[in-house]
Amino acid sequence: MKDLKYLRVIKNITQHQLAISLNCKQANISKYETGLTQPRIEQIPKLAKSLNCSIEDVVIALINTQKEGVGNGKRN
Repeated sequence: MKDLKYLRVIKNITQHQLAISLNCKQANISKYETGLTQPRIEQIPKLAKSLNCSIEDVVIALINTQKEGVGNGKRN
């Protein structure tokens, strides 16, 4: 399953670089990738642009991240 981290890594973008493009903290990107929190709705188009993918791809990745993430107790 493609999750948010996968979309970032295949584009060879660091969490720090993505945070800069979204004007947020690197810790926020980490939380998004582990499923602890979700980005605000206005961040989703910015994520898509930064990751060079569709908004739909980002939404699906966020859903997959949430399914796999720490936020639901499935990751260590």
